[in-house]
Amino acid sequence: MKTIIAEFRECVTRRDVWLLLSLYDIRARYKRTVIGPFWLTLGTAITVLGMGVVWSSIFGMNITEFLPYVAVGMVIWTYLSSVLNEGCAAFSSQAGIIHNVKMSYFVYIMTLIFRNLVILLHNCFVIVAVFVLCGQTINLEVLWIIPGLILMILHSFWVCMIMGIVAARYRDIASIVGSITVLIMLVTPIMWKIDMLKGNRQLIALVNPFAHMINIIRDPLLGSPPSLESYIILTGLLFVGFSIACDLYRRCANFVVYWM
Repeated sequence: MKTIIAEFRECVTRRDVWLLLSLYDIRARYKRTVIGPFWLTLGTAITVLGMGVVWSSIFGMNITEFLPYVAVGMVIWTYLSSVLNEGCAAFSSQAGIIHNVKMSYFVYIMTLIFRNLVILLHNCFVIVAVFVLCGQTINLEVLWIIPGLILMILHSFWVCMIMGIVAARYRDIASIVGSITVLIMLVTPIMWKIDMLKGNRQLIALVNPFAHMINIIRDPLLGSPPSLESYIILTGLLFVGFSIACDLYRRCANFVVYWM
């Protein structure tokens, strides 16, 4: 445990490293493009508009009410799915640095998280545009997104740690996670609402941590406080996740460099 705390302190003191690595990754990914990372924003905007129009027609819902719901859900889901998938390459993608520079593995986790937070910030322009277009108002409940974002970042950390270590040892994990992510999206209330399900079918969303993660950010933006149940479930999962991640890191951290 002392080693983990020491490495976390190193990660905090070397924040300039993961900040620069994150920005470099973004620049490298969109080098020689005209609008850079805003291509992701444009793709998200097209997806939100297309899904909003199609699904509001299918469900017979008012598009000005349904489109903000879809926009927030899709933007948050884009972040969550990216963290889940890219977490599998958290260490393997930085193999060149790991082999040559002795540095806390937490730095690479923070590189991945910060990179996706920057992209999330870009995608927030989609939410703003949709809210203005649909006349969606914001009240003081929006302040609830602060603890929601903190919870989301903390969950991202342990998920990336576990995914990075396991996928470094077993490369098939990345493909498995990529396939499962599609299924998770379908059973998460992004394009549909929980109250559309009747009876026991609501358990599909109620036991889905991704649904609760989206709700604690989407509900405040749409003007209602997040449910206490979501916070209880996510806080409990946070303790379990960090416990598993810390134990796995303690056992396997010394072997990661040999698995690259």
